[in-house]
This record gives sequence, structure tokens and C-alpha cells, in this order.
Amino acid sequence: MQQTLSNTQPSARPFIAQINENIPELQIHGLKQLNKMIDYAWHEIDINSILNKIEELAEDPKFPERTLAASVASKVYYHLEQYEISLKLALESREKFDLNERSQYVETLINQCIEKYKKMKQAAFEANRKKKLLGENAQAEEEVEKIDEKMEIVIDKMFQRCFNDKQYKQAIGVALEARRLDKVKEAIELSGEHMEDNLGYTFQMAQVTLKSNDFRTEVMKLLLMIYQNRSDSGKFDYYKIAKCQFHLQYPDETAQLLEKLVQEPESESYLDAYQIAFDIHDKENQSFLKQLSESLEAKVKSHQEEDNKVVVERLNQIIVILSGEIRDRLYLQFLKKNNHTDVHIIQNIKKAVGNKSSVLISATVWSNAMMNAYTTNDTFLVDNLPWVGNLTNWNRFSATAQMGIIHAGNKNDAMKILGPYFTGSLAPEQPNSPYMTAGAYFAYGLIHQNQNSAEVTKYFLDGYRNSGQNESVQHGVSLGLGLVSMATKDQEIFDELKQVLYNNADSAIIGEAAAYGMGLVMIGANDQESMHEMLKHIEDQNHEKIIRALSMALALQ
Repeated sequence: MQQTLSNTQPSARPFIAQINENIPELQIHGLKQLNKMIDYAWHEIDINSILNKIEELAEDPKFPERTLAASVASKVYYHLEQYEISLKLALESREKFDLNERSQYVETLINQCIEKYKKMKQAAFEANRKKKLLGENAQAEEEVEKIDEKMEIVIDKMFQRCFNDKQYKQAIGVALEARRLDKVKEAIELSGEHMEDNLGYTFQMAQVTLKSNDFRTEVMKLLLMIYQNRSDSGKFDYYKIAKCQFHLQYPDETAQLLEKLVQEPESESYLDAYQIAFDIHDKENQSFLKQLSESLEAKVKSHQEEDNKVVVERLNQIIVILSGEIRDRLYLQFLKKNNHTDVHIIQNIKKAVGNKSSVLISATVWSNAMMNAYTTNDTFLVDNLPWVGNLTNWNRFSATAQMGIIHAGNKNDAMKILGPYFTGSLAPEQPNSPYMTAGAYFAYGLIHQNQNSAEVTKYFLDGYRNSGQNESVQHGVSLGLGLVSMATKDQEIFDELKQVLYNNADSAIIGEAAAYGMGLVMIGANDQESMHEMLKHIEDQNHEKIIRALSMALALQ
């Protein structure tokens, strides 16, 4: 009669004894019975003798039920909470590891398998990326662990399980982390009527969770390919298509998209094109905007030759939107109309500060600039010029530059507002100062920030030639030029700022501003040549301010 552990649960000892026999039939019978009762009888299996015997059977190529032995050993190790060994043996058990079984054992090992697989795939992806960067003959820093074929089979089965259960987002999330573009594509294409939702989900995941820029680029290429190959064009999310094209730096393709939208005669899709243009101007860099505008201008000429007036008008409107003129006008109108700052607050601060402390006067002027940013309301500064005139040197530079904060975006009136500061004709009691002129150049850059044009660039370059080698003026010109050329990656402007830095190696005032300007021009460029030049200059530089500015410039890249 069998011994029992309780009234309902039989002991596993008879079946454990069968495993110690050298007769395969008995061993197989014992393993089958143990497999049925393993969840409550696992503690009866001696680790040093019986468990080792089961593992030996799992490794013995002559034993007919190797997979069963591996499955039993895996479950024992699972209950011992040695999950890595348990997973290894579960993979050895092949079909005995049933992914469709809804048990804690299976779910735990699946999670273990997925996490290990993701780490291995990410390591392999990074190793391949480094190999491409360093060349085929480059020595690998560390050996990348090879992924077991049995693990690949389990992961593929897990993906199939997600597809069968219509858990497409779960599959996409795992596939993205495991660098499996093939499964991302399969999950999106299988989602049927939910395809648009899953495309948006994948785009969001790529933007927010992926740390690898290289893999994010691969995902964007995949999404763009899926969008372009879809037959149900009426359901296109054109906004996400444009975002993918920007990430991939495809301005010509974006121009084609906008052209397609404005050409549809009986729909309002041209309004989508206008909104996309506004979004691009608000979120994308100047380099992309410039190339996109040039591509659209070429299309305008082509349509003019075909006498397609409606398309020409709409494309021209998009070019105007991309220039920022409409946005700036609307922003200024809105902020000016809704400016509810209390002038009495700043007047009371002025009374409390008095005329003696230059630091407090400067802080008050800064407060006024923050209160009235983008509103064009410079009444306080204009009405209190004698009081502001108590400022000297760099405080005067800051006070003048704050006109750029108040009038940011007011490009049409920029010279009218700042002209007196450039010419020194501000007021009879306000003699001209190089710090005021420098501040005016900085303010001019703030007004035109991130909206470069040939005319504005020429004005700043002329500023260098008209500075008379004055350090403070060149400081203001460099900062202003960097602001208007932000993220343009314009090599000519970068070289101009670099020459200013090199030609004034002994001037920390000029060198610091030129270095910041170089960084602003190359924001996000990751340009190896310019980074190497800046690093070399840091090594040769003694001025702490210039070293700090060049370090910031490198960080901006």
C-alpha cells in the first residue's frame, strides 16, 4: 500500500525509487508520475542524488525520454527558485514546455526567457552597430553570447500566442525591446482594422521608450514603408508619416506628401497639409525646414509651368507657413491682446530698488522682460531710460538684450526698435556704449531666434567687420548669430564662428560667445569633424570660460 503524505496526496517515494533503477521503462514511468505530482511533492526529491540523476538522464542521448527528464528537473529548480537553471532545462524539454499552459511555472519562465532574450538581442544589436562604425576588422570589446536556437523557438511560439490572442500591442512592445523588426511588422499587419491604432502605438513606443537612436531609425523606416504600402489611403495618418520623414531626414519625401495633399481637388486635405506645415515649423530644426522649403519652391515652379493656379497658391501658402511669418504674427497678436501684467507691480519694485544698486536695477529689468515676453510691451523700459542708464558694462548689455525677449518674433519692427541702440541715438542723456551695441546684436538674435535668412546672416557678419575689434560687440554678434542659425548645421556659419574663436584665442569674452554660437549652429548634428575640432581646441586652451563654452557646444551636438 502506498504511503501517503495526507489523506489526499500520495507520496512520491516509490516513483523516486524507480528513477534509481537502471531499467529505462521504470525510469520513464517514475518520471511520468513525478511530473504529475511535482507541484506538491518536489521537496521529496533529494537535490544531491535524485535531482542529479534526473539531469543525467536529460543529458543522456540514449535515454528515450530526455525531454521528460529535463521537464521534471526544470520544475524542481523552479520550486527551488533557481529560475535560470530552470529556464535552461525547460528549453531542453522542447515540446514538453507548453507555452499554452496557463500556469505560474510557465508564465514565470516565459518572463525569464523574454527578459534574457531581450538583453541578448540588444547586446547583439549594439555589437553589430559598433562593428559597422569601427569596421569589419575591429576587435570586439567583449564576446556576444550566442542565442540558443531553442530559445528562439520559444520566443517565436510566444509571439504566435500573442497573435492568436490578438494581443498585438504586447507583441509589439516585446518585439521592439528584442530588436525584432520582423515581428513588429507582422504584428501591425495582422491587426486588421486596428492597424492604424497599432501604427500609432509603435510610433509612440519608438519615440518614448527606445534608447537606441539607430534602432529607432530602423523602426521609423519600417513604419514609413508600411504607411506607403497601404491600400486604404483614406485612413492615412499623414501627421505621423511627416514625423517619420523628419526623423529620417527625408525633406524631399515630405514635400511630395504635402504636394499630394494640396492636389486633391474635391477634399479638404490641403488643410491637413497646412497643419502639418505648422507642426513642422514648431517642432523641427532649421536644416530640415530649409531643405523642405527649397524642394517645395521647385515644385511651385513646375506647377506654374503647367498653369495649375490652385496648387501653386496652396504650395506658396505652405512655404509662408514654414517661414514662420504666420505663426509669429498670430502669437504676437494673441499675447499682446491677452497681456494682463500689472504695471504697478514693476513700478513698486523700481521704487523699492532706487538708483544705487546696479544688481537690483538689472534684476528689476529682467523681471519686466519676463513679465512682458513676446508681448512687444516695452513701455517700462522706454519710460525709465534715465533710471536704466545707471547700469554699466555687462549689466547694460543685459538690459539692452532684454528688448529681444519682449519683442521676440517681431521681425518686421526689429530694426526700428533696436536701431537707436545700434547707432547710439537712444537719448541725449544716454551716451552710446559698446555694451549697449553688443546687447542690441544679442536682442536682434533673440527676435530672429531659430529663423535664419540670408539677410539676417549678412547683418551679423557685417557686425563682425563693423565691430572695430571690440570684445563686447563681437561677443553680442556671436551669440546673436548662433541664435538665428540654431540647428541649421550651416558649415559656412560654423566656420565663421570658428575663425572668430581661433583669431581671438587670448580673449575669453569673444571666445566664449563664439563657442556657444558654434554649439547652437550644430545642435543635434553629431558631426564628428566639428566635434574633433572643438575637442582639439579644448586641449590647447587655457581659458576656463572658453573650455566651459566648448564643452557645452559639444553637449549640444
